[in-house]
Amino acid sequence: MPAKSMLRGRPVRLIVLCRGAHEMLLIKDLLMEATEVRFDCQRVEDLTALDTMMSERAARADAILAWIAQPSAEEEIALRHIASAAPHIPLLLSTEFPNAESAVRWASFGIQDLVPRDGLRPETLANAIMFAIARSLRNARAGHDELTALPTRAIWQDRLSHALRRSRRNNSLMAMMVIDIDDFKQVNDVLGHDIGDAFLIEIGHRIRATVRSRDTVARIGGDEFAILLEDVPFAEAALRVARKIIRAVAEPVVLARASLKAAVSIGIAILDPDQPNLDADWAHQASDIALYDAKRLGKNQYSVFTADMDRALLSSLQLDSDLLDGVEADEFVFYYQPMVSTDTGHLEGFEALLRWERASGEIVAPDEFLPALERLGLMDRISRTLFARALDQLGNWRTLTGAPLSMHVNLSATQLIDQHFSDMLLGLIAHADLPPSALTIELTETVAFRYGALIEGEFARLRRHGVRFAIDDFGTGYNSMTYLKQFQPDVVKIDRSFIATMNESRVDAAIVRAQSVMAESLGIDAIAEGVETAEQLDALRLMRGVNFIQGYLTGRPMSAADLERDYIPLREMLHDRRPQMIR
Repeated sequence: MPAKSMLRGRPVRLIVLCRGAHEMLLIKDLLMEATEVRFDCQRVEDLTALDTMMSERAARADAILAWIAQPSAEEEIALRHIASAAPHIPLLLSTEFPNAESAVRWASFGIQDLVPRDGLRPETLANAIMFAIARSLRNARAGHDELTALPTRAIWQDRLSHALRRSRRNNSLMAMMVIDIDDFKQVNDVLGHDIGDAFLIEIGHRIRATVRSRDTVARIGGDEFAILLEDVPFAEAALRVARKIIRAVAEPVVLARASLKAAVSIGIAILDPDQPNLDADWAHQASDIALYDAKRLGKNQYSVFTADMDRALLSSLQLDSDLLDGVEADEFVFYYQPMVSTDTGHLEGFEALLRWERASGEIVAPDEFLPALERLGLMDRISRTLFARALDQLGNWRTLTGAPLSMHVNLSATQLIDQHFSDMLLGLIAHADLPPSALTIELTETVAFRYGALIEGEFARLRRHGVRFAIDDFGTGYNSMTYLKQFQPDVVKIDRSFIATMNESRVDAAIVRAQSVMAESLGIDAIAEGVETAEQLDALRLMRGVNFIQGYLTGRPMSAADLERDYIPLREMLHDRRPQMIR
């Protein structure tokens, strides 16, 4: 069956690893010229970022194209890790002047096709990608995982569908388990991929040995296994199997250069044939939610999907559908919250805050939809439109008022890693005729902690162009001082949790005062978030270093239209074209 048919007419999702934007344009041009098949290309700039995507199972792709002139030893190690972490995604390498020895070595650790750069023609590149996808899909449907000899994800899906039909016919209970090896990435990183592969093989054997011969055990991801238990007499029997797996895996794994102890997390879904919405998708989602809950409990834990989780799952599925409709209907907008001078009350700028204006009139805050929006990969679809509107709006306000107003925005780690997004942002700033310093990107301590090493490159590039950076929620993490040194921000935003009780708590007041003095000593701005009372403002004015405030006292988040109509300082500035004091 041709790959195009196997993909059911949708675009080919291709992750492209390349360092330069010009290389990405070349690849896109080649693919557009070569074939009627549409390619949806996502660029990743370096192997570290791609490795993280594979390890966290954040990538949704049909194939990966690594565009590397001459892979170094370190790059070969990273490519091997990527191939191991995502064995179901074909990995192609396009390089200059490959020789036979290199080709054999690259094939040995998972490169599925080699595309020589010299004289590369459009149809050669496109055909290599489509052939690799077709071969991967065929092999997945026909065979077993080469490393562990366990069934692949495709075989697993087929057996699950057949088992569900038997369960309904026989009115028999089933259980599905998803097993994730805790901290497996560290094994590969510290001991190497040979040890990691041997470790996976042994864990697969132990899991297989704990269940009956008629039960299905499959490897469905880099370090993820799945089990299907049919004809389960009662739910507790599945829990006994889970405990047996944890005990079996916990025994030391003795390998050539190491003795390792494994820990696993297990998500369990009990599949009752009387359940009205039971199908393969529900089984996967239910067991994944249970796995997430097991990981929350710590290592060597299992969790069973419950009725409460069921309600949450149905709600999640409905939210996903509503989000897709909302994106199509252009329901996502920025609201703007003013930031003003602590001393003078002059309007200094705004923070752009994402909101969902539903057709029903409900205004939804991002806490309720942002994780799902990012999980569905919809942020890229709305980002360009939102940022273009916001920056054009800021440009208009600066022109009309004659005041150097600024705007703060929050970016996700995924956006900061992507050079394409940075290029887009810089282009939008130029289109709005704004100086880059008019934009401040806010980075939370949580993002800095999890993705600091990955975002430093784009972070530095945007700063070189003049974009400013702020550390948001400052003082709430474990390494606040480390992030100050690592990222050297232009602004720190003092978290609202300290501001809320600073007039009642000597400790919180001292923390706010210390942060403001430190900011002044470093020559950076400090913004107090969540200022809601005049008493809080008075206390902040007595402190040195708190330059600006933001909160309900000076303005709630508002739409652009409401801001121009109702917000007094801006309204008067638009009318008089000169700065006014807050009243």
